[in-house]
Amino acid sequence: MKASLDSAKLLAALKRASLAAERDGICGHVLLIAEGDLSVQTTDMVISYKEHLDAKIESGRTVVNAALLSKALRGGPVSLALDDHTLAIQSGDAVAHLQTLGPDAFPESLGFSKDYPCQFVMDIEVFAQALNWCLPSLEPEDSVRHHLTGVELRYGIDLLFTGSDGKILTRRSLPAPLGANNLPENEAGAQSIIIPKKFCRLVDQLEGDGLFKISDSVISVEAGKRLIISRLLDGSYPDVSKMLPDRSANKIVFGPELTSAIEYIKGLGSGRVSINAAGKTATVEGAASQVTVPCEGHGKIGFDIAHLSRACKASDRLIFFVGEHSCYLGEADTVLCSMLPERVAAAA
Repeated sequence: MKASLDSAKLLAALKRASLAAERDGICGHVLLIAEGDLSVQTTDMVISYKEHLDAKIESGRTVVNAALLSKALRGGPVSLALDDHTLAIQSGDAVAHLQTLGPDAFPESLGFSKDYPCQFVMDIEVFAQALNWCLPSLEPEDSVRHHLTGVELRYGIDLLFTGSDGKILTRRSLPAPLGANNLPENEAGAQSIIIPKKFCRLVDQLEGDGLFKISDSVISVEAGKRLIISRLLDGSYPDVSKMLPDRSANKIVFGPELTSAIEYIKGLGSGRVSINAAGKTATVEGAASQVTVPCEGHGKIGFDIAHLSRACKASDRLIFFVGEHSCYLGEADTVLCSMLPERVAAAA
């Protein structure tokens, strides 16, 4: 195997590919395939990333440590040459020799299905923005509630993106593209899948229109010369309807001053915050601090400050609809966030 290309392009591809890789074992390696062009592929056994690069090549393939290959690149043109199990890398005025593994050592396709009943084309940036909006509400990746570490994608009239840890809910809806109506059904019979957090972060590395393919266990997206394939999370998302009071709920409107007040109180170590809105002003109070901010409306609400801090970053104009057991933060006519407050008491 031989390949000649620009080292900056190879290094950029390796950095993107590293987002899908682990540092140890075979998952800390990259599969290089020289066939028509040079492709770079990594995996962590759950998600796989592949990118094609223009290069002058002689056919072949090998597996090499991704971190060491990145460190061997020094800028300008780079040439790769495989001799038995040694990869020679000439970059600038330096030459490095790295030990390689046979291509059979790299997991092949991870057993992913090739039958994708749901396929549609969608702008990557728009899709990624909806996913990223939901990410702050997810459980940590090591949570025992594994299904809450991913974003739910549900098909109805629109595509509905939902993230929740059971205390805060974030949602975005987008017009459903042609083909999205074939989204697989979950155990509860709803057309719904759960997308892993790492896939959501990797989508940002793609550009333009993406071809999405979805089966009952796998999601893939291809845009240009870049491809991401990932297993879906098992299980069904919980019923979040109780976190969404209707529009008849008590309404309190805040400006950007509320976000500033929340961050100030949070910085002083408060774990909880209470808000008492009394017409034109509201008192925002933590354990050792208090801030008065302008508002419109009446009501009393109390929250875990970390949850409220995340939610308040949604918009400069914050509208709380306060129900009997929950409230949600809305923008215009779209529900953005919903939270289960520690205390909700509508003004008499």
